[in-house]
Amino acid sequence: RCVDCFHPRLLCKMCTLGAHRQNPFHCQEVWDGKQGFWQRESLGQLGLILDLGHRGQKCAVALAEARRMTFVHGHGIDEIRVRFCACVDGDLEGIPHALQLIAHGLWPGSWDKPQTVFTIELLKDFHLLSLQSQLSAQDFYRYLRRRTDNIQPDQVADRYRELLWAMQEFIWLRSVKRAGLAPCRHMAPASLAVLCPSCPQPGMNMDPGWRERPVSMRYLEALYTTIDGNFHQNQRVKPGDPNDFALTEGAAYFADVRDFASYQRHLGPLEREPSTCHKFGAMGYGGYGGRVSGTVGLSCARHMFVLPGGGVDLQKGERFANVDFAMISGLQRWMQIFLIISGYDINCQYRKNFNKRMQWFKDNYSTLNSIKHVRFPTTLAVIGKFHLPAHTASCRYKFSYYWMPGAAMTDGEAPERIWAVLNGLAARTREMSAGHRHDIINDHHSDMNVRRVHGMARSLRAKHEEALVQGEAIQEELGKLESKLPPERLAEWKRAEKVYLRDVVDLANHESLDNPYELKKESALSQKQIVAHLNQESSGSMRGLERRGLVGVLEEGIQLQELKLEISDELKEDQDAERVSDELSAKIERFHSRLQVWRELHGLFLRPLLTTAWAEWSASAPNEEDEQVVTIDDSSARPGATPAEELDALNALRIDLPSSYDPRIVHCDSMKEARDLERQLREGQANDALAELRVHLITKYSLKQQQQDVAGQVPKTRSRQHLKRKGEAIAFSAETYKRARTSMLTLMERPEECTYRELRPSDIVAFTMRDHELALGDSRKVSSWIWEDCSWLEETEDGALKNFLSDAIRVHWFRRSALKARWTEEKLLVEEEMRRTVRFFQHWRLEWTCRSERDMESGQAGRAAYGRKQASRYERLSKDAAHQFEGRIDIVRTSSILHSVH
Repeated sequence: RCVDCFHPRLLCKMCTLGAHRQNPFHCQEVWDGKQGFWQRESLGQLGLILDLGHRGQKCAVALAEARRMTFVHGHGIDEIRVRFCACVDGDLEGIPHALQLIAHGLWPGSWDKPQTVFTIELLKDFHLLSLQSQLSAQDFYRYLRRRTDNIQPDQVADRYRELLWAMQEFIWLRSVKRAGLAPCRHMAPASLAVLCPSCPQPGMNMDPGWRERPVSMRYLEALYTTIDGNFHQNQRVKPGDPNDFALTEGAAYFADVRDFASYQRHLGPLEREPSTCHKFGAMGYGGYGGRVSGTVGLSCARHMFVLPGGGVDLQKGERFANVDFAMISGLQRWMQIFLIISGYDINCQYRKNFNKRMQWFKDNYSTLNSIKHVRFPTTLAVIGKFHLPAHTASCRYKFSYYWMPGAAMTDGEAPERIWAVLNGLAARTREMSAGHRHDIINDHHSDMNVRRVHGMARSLRAKHEEALVQGEAIQEELGKLESKLPPERLAEWKRAEKVYLRDVVDLANHESLDNPYELKKESALSQKQIVAHLNQESSGSMRGLERRGLVGVLEEGIQLQELKLEISDELKEDQDAERVSDELSAKIERFHSRLQVWRELHGLFLRPLLTTAWAEWSASAPNEEDEQVVTIDDSSARPGATPAEELDALNALRIDLPSSYDPRIVHCDSMKEARDLERQLREGQANDALAELRVHLITKYSLKQQQQDVAGQVPKTRSRQHLKRKGEAIAFSAETYKRARTSMLTLMERPEECTYRELRPSDIVAFTMRDHELALGDSRKVSSWIWEDCSWLEETEDGALKNFLSDAIRVHWFRRSALKARWTEEKLLVEEEMRRTVRFFQHWRLEWTCRSERDMESGQAGRAAYGRKQASRYERLSKDAAHQFEGRIDIVRTSSILHSVH
């Protein structure tokens, strides 16, 4: 009986063989009368002979014995005898056995006298599985052996090596067929690459009048690229065939290997260029000792397409020499356009001597076959939004996608997303030979690109919808902000913005370029600055000396409260110890000494105000019971005490400030001066806490990044300890802000007017007033709540404080203005990408239609049929694009495509 037939019948051996001439790989079960169960047997074991060439019938002139061959198919691995057709043509030449096998859906394991064959359906299945799930050939072949015999799979024929050869050839020929080319040893550059339909492709999809665009709008025809290294894609040192080469050599996503080798031979020792920024792993510090330490690849920053010819292997980290060749090779197709917006995570260093290196390249390598142009279009250098916070403050505003004109909403992190997918491939490719490795990586790049081609229309529609929504939101927000600004101030800011946008695009101006997107001062006013400001004041209801004394009491009280909590946390950590450490004991002693002095000042400056306030309130509420206004316990350090005892004593201490008392007391007239002073100090405390919180959050992120690269138990433990301490610092800063805000709410007559918002766990993120705190997705968020309410600005009399707040509003306007510009650019750019996508699909529909017509005229019906299939594919994509873009752009007509092509 047949396991794979639908409704199988019980047949004899000869009937079974006759019924399966068209299905030679079905699994059979034969009844074993002696043992009493169904025994698995293949059709080959039953005696099937596979005849080729005559609809399953024996060739009349075939005299040779049937050849026993190993068949690898979807149901397992079998041995079947094959009888080849021996017919000859007019030249008395027979059809090669390998071609006969291919004509019957079988792929030969070798080409002269095949002994092993694979079904093409099996190769297609494995190809798709490897692309989708990173399944290795070894695991797949183990599966097939177990599928054949799950008890003793090792006794099944081993054709793993042949599977590798067959897959490399099969994948290459599929890519050649899909490109509409004839297979040959040396193929044209980029001939096998899948291009991005939305990026500008000269001669295919660009607007017929793109050369007449005004300079300010050239970003609509710009190529947005990013380049980055991937150190997971390394290769081990293994013995291999010295004559091995990639079948896709120079025709897909890697640069021409021969030209790159020639380039490397003449480089000589390279000096590391000095860095003026932070030290990055990409700047030539790689330490991998294999044959290849990784790859560097060029990709489309807008749509995550891997660009043709833009990949090279690395040997010692991302040396600029390797990146230079990848840039030159990968951008050959786009050297004639006007603008390239180029992202790289170390562009601040890479671009410094770029022109010098390009001139040197031109002088020394003008004869390379794959390099025709070395002169680059105008290039804007930027750094990806994810990597930008790790740079110095100087880099963060000169190379930012946020502020660069024409950058739209590009984030520059496309390579990281590409590498995230390909990293799963690294375990396979690092064990491969050099040529096979390149072929497999190229194949995965093509698959990723193809999937993005098929989803491009939906992706662009989603981007356009978001650009419309976000653009309207930021337009409304900016309009409200500008309506409250003095016209002369707004005009001044717009002039400054225009100067910045003019200068930032030219690296020659960077040395003297000011940053309008950050506060002129490094941070918000600190508590010490506010104290100095308050001490200079002598106006008000109190004399200057008394006012300074009250400020001192309040300032010292806040510091003592913080010190008390700090000591409390340290005691909790050592709570199980027998005694308090000497260092902590000294700290506690100093605390008590300061507390004793503060109590005396409290009694001199603050207690009289509290007593008066109590009297005022008592007179207005005579029926209320008396309350103790001030309670200050006497306590001192306890030598030899345990941490638990010291903690209990510390918790019993009270350090009362105006915010510690009942609001009915605090809001009496006599407390107004003290209340206002503490509120201002609490604002400084909150500002300090927020500043510390921002720093801790960013440094914690940096620690997390470092932890990923740490190897070894001891370094990992140390890294976890650093992260734990950083987490504690974040929590302490957050709690300090919350306490300061709570005190401010108590002190304010109208707490609802407080501009310091509640700090929720979701709010504990880097504040976006500085470039290094920007994160992906910030462009889709509303403004920080800290800057939403500036009504208190005009009420501030102090010049320094008011200048600071005005500067904050200036920064806020510059940032929101830039965000509005980026969303406006995004909308216009996506619309142009939509038009290019339609042109691209129509171009290739016409191209494949013309090819199929030429093939039919030359008698190649098979090629013509495939051409019509590809034309139908692009017709479907074109119709889907028209549907997705309906009402968003005017659909491009075929006439404009013909004009673009010719």
